[in-house]
Amino acid sequence: MLKTQLTVHPDALRALIPARLHGVSWIAGGYAADPHKAEDIDLWVLGSQGDRSELLNHLLKTARLVDDPADAYTEDDSFDIVGSVYVPTQEDPFKGVIKVQVLFSRIPGIQTLLASFDISTHRIAKSLASGEYVTGAGWKPTHEQPRALLFNRPERTAERLLKITSRYGFNVHPQDNVSLDAVLEEVPF
Repeated sequence: MLKTQLTVHPDALRALIPARLHGVSWIAGGYAADPHKAEDIDLWVLGSQGDRSELLNHLLKTARLVDDPADAYTEDDSFDIVGSVYVPTQEDPFKGVIKVQVLFSRIPGIQTLLASFDISTHRIAKSLASGEYVTGAGWKPTHEQPRALLFNRPERTAERLLKITSRYGFNVHPQDNVSLDAVLEEVPF
């Protein structure tokens, strides 16, 4: 049985991001899909290199990072983890915390970002500014069987698909395209 996670007040997340960047900030992936089952929160900021510097400086002033800020982008320069922090939960602000990864991307918009996500169930985002939800192409709600949509890194996608399928209470059967071998068989090499 999966342990139910606690939730974070939106103001605690907004405090991590400079106000000027709230309009280009999104909670995306597992926490947007179902905050009670997410293991962490991915908080994305979409902007320019100058915005990244402002974001990092703001984080260093307002939060205690749990790891060193990343200086390098990913292999394709599409995003990087600016820093990770622990944020108190609404239900137990003195003992409960959730890890928040603050990510930065120069991807030009939320739909482009969501299209880069590999699992159907996690192609969803919530605006930090308005609370509006946006779904990407191929999105499936958590009550439907998750599917792999991208295979950029096949073994990682297969492992994530197995974990996410289990998280939302689906049985893992090879015929349902959720075994590692079944996922890897579909990868075009």
